[in-house]
Amino acid sequence: AVSQRNRRINRPFSEAVREVQKVRFYRKKRLENKQSVIRNECANVAGSYVFLKENQSFLIGAHGEEQVITHLSRLPDEYHIINDLNLYFNRAIHWRKGDEYIRNCQIDHVVVGPTGIFLLETKNWKPSDIEIKSHELKRQVKRSNYALWYILKDNYRRSEVPGIRKGCVVVFGVPD
Repeated sequence: AVSQRNRRINRPFSEAVREVQKVRFYRKKRLENKQSVIRNECANVAGSYVFLKENQSFLIGAHGEEQVITHLSRLPDEYHIINDLNLYFNRAIHWRKGDEYIRNCQIDHVVVGPTGIFLLETKNWKPSDIEIKSHELKRQVKRSNYALWYILKDNYRRSEVPGIRKGCVVVFGVPD
C-alpha cells in the first residue's frame, strides 16, 4: 500500500525527475569534457588568427574597395559601375609598352557614363607606401587599360573606339 501510494504521489513528477537526471548527466559530461572543449576553442582562435594574419593584405584591400564602391554608388543613374571585372584572352595579347603577354586581367572598377569610361584601381595603402609602390600601381593601371581597350576595340570602328580615362584610387583608412 505504501509503495502504491508513493507511486501515485510521484507519478506526476516522474517526467520532471527524468529531465533533472538528464540535465545532471549532461552537466557531468560537459564538466568532464571542459578541458577538451577549451583546447579545441583555443585551437580555433589560433587558427582564425593565422588565417587573418595570412590574409591581412587581402582583407585590408577588400575593405578599401568596399569604401570606393560605397562612394561610386552615389554617382547619378547615368553612370554604370562594374566592380571586379575579370578579362580573359584565349590567345595572350602582346602589350608592347610593358613587353609582356597578357592572358588575363582583373580590374577593380570600371565606370561608364556620359563623361566617358573610367578605369579605377583601388589600393588601401599607408601614405608611406605610395612613393615606394607608385611605379607598380602605374604599371598595373596601364596594363589594365590596354587589356580593356583591346576588348573594346573589337566592338567599334577604328576611329570610334572610346578613350579610357585611367586612374588610381588610394584609400588611407578613411572612416565610413
